[in-house]
Amino acid sequence: EETAAPMPLEALKSQMAEVEAEIHRVGRVTPGVYGTLQKLLHLVTNVVEPAIYDAHGTDQLLVLSLHREVLACDATYKRFLEGTKRSGHSLIGKMRGEWAATAAAVESLKTKFSACLDQRDLLVRHNNSICCQQHAACAAAYGYCDVVKLAEGFAGCDYKTHSGEECFREA
Repeated sequence: EETAAPMPLEALKSQMAEVEAEIHRVGRVTPGVYGTLQKLLHLVTNVVEPAIYDAHGTDQLLVLSLHREVLACDATYKRFLEGTKRSGHSLIGKMRGEWAATAAAVESLKTKFSACLDQRDLLVRHNNSICCQQHAACAAAYGYCDVVKLAEGFAGCDYKTHSGEECFREA
């Protein structure tokens, strides 16, 4: 069965205790050696051991401080990401709304433009028919009916009250 290895400080204290026990058992050690051993034991117990505990405590405080900084940084980063994500979603929503409004406006304009073109075509055909009917007798002055076509509709030109030249100039 394996036993856990003792901590280095505990092992040092154990070895010092063994040396001191050996000294007491043998009973023969010079006062100088015994004084040195006592100084070493005092140094380990009163200087080294407290310094190790202090250093450990300082290390623990440093680790705790760094841990708190990492958590704060992580929280700040998460808030940044959430803010960026919300801003992105908001912008996408706004763009979708603008796109839908623009698409609706484009469709409306297409419908209006198509209706306008249809009305223009009907008016031009109507005026061309009137032109052809009114000027069939005088083809030499105005050209043939397929040549005398109105570029745009002039519904206000009444060939009964205006001369053909007047209507043609207005067209």
